[in-house]
Amino acid sequence: MVAIHGLTITMPDPGGLALSPSIALRQLINFPVFAFLALSGFFIRRAVFRGAGRSTAKTLKRVMIPYVIAFLITSALFHHGLLSSPQGLVMMLFAGKGISIGYYVVVFLQFLILTPILLRLRSAKAHLVAMVIGVVLGAVFTYSSVFVWSGHRLSAFPFRALPFFVWCPSFHLGLWLGLRPDIVARLKRGPVLIGLGAALILSFLEAAVLAGHGIGLASSQTKLTSILVSVMVVLLVMAPRTGSARPMTSTNLLIPLGQSSFFIYLYHLNFMRLAEKASHYLPTAAALRIPFVIVLTLVLTYLAAIVVRQLLGRRAAGRFFGV
Repeated sequence: MVAIHGLTITMPDPGGLALSPSIALRQLINFPVFAFLALSGFFIRRAVFRGAGRSTAKTLKRVMIPYVIAFLITSALFHHGLLSSPQGLVMMLFAGKGISIGYYVVVFLQFLILTPILLRLRSAKAHLVAMVIGVVLGAVFTYSSVFVWSGHRLSAFPFRALPFFVWCPSFHLGLWLGLRPDIVARLKRGPVLIGLGAALILSFLEAAVLAGHGIGLASSQTKLTSILVSVMVVLLVMAPRTGSARPMTSTNLLIPLGQSSFFIYLYHLNFMRLAEKASHYLPTAAALRIPFVIVLTLVLTYLAAIVVRQLLGRRAAGRFFGV
């Protein structure tokens, strides 16, 4: 997500019919929200063993408290008018607009509420039918927002990203794979990599066709080929590793970053504003601004996570700030 937003800020689409570099690069990194949702579904499989209702309530609390706090902090810093309008504040909160990446939390909450229903599906066929229905509904909504009701409020961000079905089969796929470890064990990385390559080619082709309709759909995470790429990325993550692959150790940088991932997600745009301003002082080619902004944003947000954890303690920091 940091890479997506860093690319958007530092390399805006110039417009036109050609497949611009910004749209092309987006095809390679359009999977994070789908992957987050799928992995959330995969790990929530434990609800089967400890009670779906209790698990759902606990997860809801763990997600909503940091989200509401991040929303209030961001609103106080950048949306002062909201604080004087309680009604507007609530509307922005549940529309995911207070922080522009809030749509992920809103979508996740929808899947969370649906979890007990999804857990009632017993057969593989029932899960498959439900996922296909979700994909079809999502595709109809996504493409209609551009070709049918363009200019309508529902076609604008973040409203077009709020319905859970536009992200299908993300969470449901992860949940099902979590319930079927036998299927995960049979995944082969070779065929999945081939599928990922084919999906990326299709994604580039669709983006080239859609580029004339604007950057929105061509670079969308919810267009069909982006969904296909995301499915392949999730399967690649799930596929068992063999040979020289080793488990991560506590010294691996990805582990502390992963432990702070929700905090980074909620607050990175605030720090990206600073990183983007700093990038203008680079005495180098403009293309280097992209990695500079991405890396500096990650560093600043992670350092902020460390400070919050040190000031509040690990338990309070996790409960109130998601770190």
